[in-house]
Amino acid sequence: MNLRLPRLPARLLAGAILLSGAAGSAGAAPAAAGLNENCVVSVLNRNVQAKADGTWVLPNLPANFGRIRARATCVQNGATTYGQSAEFTIPANGSVTLPPITIGPTTPIPTHLAVSVPAPVLATIGATTQVQALATYPDGSQSDVSAGGTSYSISNPAIATITAGGLVTAVRSGTVVIQALKEGTTGITQVRVALAGADSDGDGIPDDEELRLGMNPNNAADALLDEDRDGLTALDEYRAGSDPRNPDSDGDGLRDGDEVNCARGFCTSPLLADTDGDGVRDGTEIATGSNPANPASVNFAAALRTVRVTPGSFTLIVNSLTGSASVQLTVTGTMIDGVDIDLTGTARQTGYASSNLASCNFGSPDGRVYASSAGTCEITVTNNGHSATVQGTVQDFAPGALSYVAIPGLANGVAVGGDFAYVAAGASGLQVVALGADRRTPAILASLDLNASANDITLAGNLAYLATTGGLKVVDITDPAAPRLLGTFAAVGNAMGVKVRGTTAYVAANGGLTIVSVANPGAMIGAGSISLGGTAWNLDLDPTRNLAAVAMGAGGLKLVDVSNLSAPVLRGSAPTGDARGVALRGNTAIVADYASSMTSVDITDLGAPAILSRTPQSLGGLLSNVILSGNFALGADVVFVNGVPIVDISNPAELQPRTILNFSARDDNGMGIAADDSYIYLAADRNNLERGGSNGDSRLYIGQYQPRVDLAGVPPTASITAPANGALVYEGAPLTVTVDAQDDITVAAVRFLAGGQPVFTSTSAPYQYTFPVPAGISTLALGAIARDLGGNEGTAASVTVNVVPDPLTQVTGLVTDADGTPLAGALVTAPGGRTATTGGDGRFTISGVPTVLGNLVVQATWTPAGGTARNGASIPTAPVPGGATDVGTITVIDVRFETDYGTFWTTSDDDYTPRTLPFAFPFYGVNETTGYVGTNGYITFGHGDATYTEDVPAFSSLRRIAAFFDDLIGGGGVWINDRLADRFVVTYDRTRQFSEGGSNTLQIQLFRDGRIVFGFQGITALRSGAITGITPGPNAPFRQVDFSATPTLDIPAGNAVYEYFTSASPFDLDGAFVVFTPAPGGAYAVRTVLPPPAPPVASVAGATTVATQQAASTLLRSRAVQAAATAPLNGVTLADAEVRVTSSGNPHYLGMANTDGQGRFTLWGVPPGGINVEVRRNGVMLARGTGVAVAGPAGGATLQVELVSPEAKQKH
Repeated sequence: MNLRLPRLPARLLAGAILLSGAAGSAGAAPAAAGLNENCVVSVLNRNVQAKADGTWVLPNLPANFGRIRARATCVQNGATTYGQSAEFTIPANGSVTLPPITIGPTTPIPTHLAVSVPAPVLATIGATTQVQALATYPDGSQSDVSAGGTSYSISNPAIATITAGGLVTAVRSGTVVIQALKEGTTGITQVRVALAGADSDGDGIPDDEELRLGMNPNNAADALLDEDRDGLTALDEYRAGSDPRNPDSDGDGLRDGDEVNCARGFCTSPLLADTDGDGVRDGTEIATGSNPANPASVNFAAALRTVRVTPGSFTLIVNSLTGSASVQLTVTGTMIDGVDIDLTGTARQTGYASSNLASCNFGSPDGRVYASSAGTCEITVTNNGHSATVQGTVQDFAPGALSYVAIPGLANGVAVGGDFAYVAAGASGLQVVALGADRRTPAILASLDLNASANDITLAGNLAYLATTGGLKVVDITDPAAPRLLGTFAAVGNAMGVKVRGTTAYVAANGGLTIVSVANPGAMIGAGSISLGGTAWNLDLDPTRNLAAVAMGAGGLKLVDVSNLSAPVLRGSAPTGDARGVALRGNTAIVADYASSMTSVDITDLGAPAILSRTPQSLGGLLSNVILSGNFALGADVVFVNGVPIVDISNPAELQPRTILNFSARDDNGMGIAADDSYIYLAADRNNLERGGSNGDSRLYIGQYQPRVDLAGVPPTASITAPANGALVYEGAPLTVTVDAQDDITVAAVRFLAGGQPVFTSTSAPYQYTFPVPAGISTLALGAIARDLGGNEGTAASVTVNVVPDPLTQVTGLVTDADGTPLAGALVTAPGGRTATTGGDGRFTISGVPTVLGNLVVQATWTPAGGTARNGASIPTAPVPGGATDVGTITVIDVRFETDYGTFWTTSDDDYTPRTLPFAFPFYGVNETTGYVGTNGYITFGHGDATYTEDVPAFSSLRRIAAFFDDLIGGGGVWINDRLADRFVVTYDRTRQFSEGGSNTLQIQLFRDGRIVFGFQGITALRSGAITGITPGPNAPFRQVDFSATPTLDIPAGNAVYEYFTSASPFDLDGAFVVFTPAPGGAYAVRTVLPPPAPPVASVAGATTVATQQAASTLLRSRAVQAAATAPLNGVTLADAEVRVTSSGNPHYLGMANTDGQGRFTLWGVPPGGINVEVRRNGVMLARGTGVAVAGPAGGATLQVELVSPEAKQKH
């Protein structure tokens, strides 16, 4: 064969060959059906016309596409036929002998399908029998196809069920017909379920069946009646399995008696509308003169009314990475009886023709159109005089560079979330890049100094985790324009790589792997570590196998079992050369190797990993990192002139370099790499060859490797993964519907349906919708429709849940004072507003308490004669639906929100004032006489503090009492009451959070006896980041807690105690009190008094436009307020976006809605409390708003929430 120069990118040196071949024909097809001058042969996206003798030559084919096929499309005498070869591989710079191209059907079609069951009679419920299917082929050969692509259906699942594999299970007495279908050929058999039971009148029909049908089990004569007048008695119908009350049980237009008795000239089944399985109903076949018992006998010319084809048009884009593109046409015929039939297969007398075979040709299966060279075509589909056309376009695409942006420091790593890239930029910390919708104009949006050099980054939700020279750093990126450092775990040392799963971070640092609990980013805890030998560069995780794969440089690839986080175990090693990065896919690890290029490793046996394949350096480069996207591995390389090698990993044993995406602006070295469904993001530096430096000359490069269009007409797939079909749900309970949606390009949106009506649309994964189950219904059908960028839609199978009223629960318990004495006359309030008064023994019973609001918290109030009210709450207790729930003992204590605020101090920002306390206040065993009241939710001792950025080091820097350490300002201001005899009170009245606005009311009470009380009465800053707790000062041991989950706890002497609330762990103490009671030696007993969850009684409405931050504060009221019309901020439109509403009144509540065309929304049934509203589209926050909804008469009106820009207000 002739050899040609490769037609590959400049740096790909693999060869290509001249390809030639001939053709064979299928079965006994005449010679004219073989390959000749009327045929076009296509390989990848190259075409050639065959010669008259069937030979052909196709030069200059690339040799790096793995196993491919040659396809041929022939047009002769107006008829189109097509075929394909078996798979083959093109060797580099070599020759190949092609297998023949077979013209005609490539899959043998049975001429007969014999169906049988070994046990035609089942006598007990649950008894089973396996259907057996034997196919006969045109050459007389036979094959058992029982489990080989044969589909099964059963006439009445109420009598017996059948699995996809053909296993029949008895349910109740009766007869069923089973139909098997294989490659369009059908066969039927019958199974009778005859359960042992009485037949009192001996008429042949069991008593239970007679009762079910409304017959008399003591009258044998009724078995001989023909009530539906179909020509069959009741006994005949029982034996046949048909319905004695319906003259046409299968709805095919023929009476049951005519079918059983062959009265219309053919014997057909009264249980199968299409006895022969050819898609045409029995009645239509008889009406049009065909045989309803023979699938080969169909009169489509008379039976067809219309033909249509989907998609109606298509555009195929041939990506040079894959070399092929295709679309499946579906041909649907509507019969004269109105029934639709699938006519896609050519065996259904459907023909296909292309106006331009050079651009659009055909292959297996029937109806699939393959793209070849760029151009347009018209596909004509015909069937017995009916036709339809489809317009097609074929376009070419090749990966290419788009843009770049300079990065300060050294760009070591990159991660992408939505339209933002987050760069680990060495000494310049975190750099946030706004990418833009078309990725052509990236720009740095924000940055964050980490006080360390950033080496790597990974994202998990709204948090970024950075591996730095100063350890692991966690950053809140809820607002990309204002990233906030949440915490540092310095114990890992110089960290080079990090991955996160759930609440655990896995860090590649120094000589091994360190595992860190990140449940609270403000106080991370080391869980375990292992030394691995070598230099830890990066890692990847497989949580299904509890496996961490660590790239250890010269130490190779290390496989670590992390089943026990505190004691990870090395299971195996692979000496790859110089492993710098790794990505896992199933039983394969793809290693970015600095010495051996891209390397695949079989990790099926962790104890004996085996190297499978390596790319040549000239094709795969020398790599510092690697990621996976679909069937491709993308590498960050230092050898090429700033290029990303893209390697096909679909066969890990034979890695296939596809191309190099070149960024030709200058010769940079790849450090970190990320990708989404269309774009590659390369963090690169001009001067450095290794990742981990602090400063350099860096850029973030953006290239496109997949076309971001969806023109092939391939619809997405969708399935509802939760709830399960048939699940039982309670009225009023929150129900979350979860949809798994996938597409060949990308899913644009998922539309949720309830009761057949659209209720919510989500534009980003995870695709979920949460709503309260409606009342007054017994079932609720749930649906989902996924849509892609091309407007193609895929519908999920419907799921139906059963709805019953909340069974409620009876709540019991005991109310006592602090000494344990039972209290009579205490008012007890349960969720849903249900109340009771304790009896003389202190016990109470409350009936009819809802169970759908989550765990029960019952609050008690008792007022002694001549005294003030005392309050207490039960521990959160899971309700017992339909039963009794004992919440235990509720101890009431002297705790309340002080209504006498005292004297106004200030509304200023970041300030403090010293105040002489009215008594010596014992704090951690030391009497304090002066307290420094700060505007940011805390009191300090020793000296004042105006720190506004909450974190654990700042919290611990002074002796501090922090009810709500956050950046607070304005509102009703800070008030101080130092005139009370027994307490010193500081109240923060409707203060705003500096960046987010809102309204936050809280109180700190210091008592003469050393008690400390925090009270909260309307908090909207639920996710801004806040610390609640007390500390004796620097270097104190600490205990990180969840106050709501542990309402009672003891803190050792000299220990700090706090809870750090973040976007991942929102504030959940609104309406609660936290009481710190001193114990001997400087210890504390901590008690949290929680409120009952607020019932869903409020409604929330959103304004139509995005207002300015300054305007927001005047529009936050508990009653309805008409929002002032303001101009949209920066042209932001809120139309048709997703709204998420949360309430501090019930931390478990989540409300979801969509805005209308003007950006408005109304959401009913929101629990009163501090309301947070977020508006998002495509995973990006567009706007947010806050407000306080109150219970009672003041809360009856709609709460108007003005939506403001999500960009955090910056300090100057």
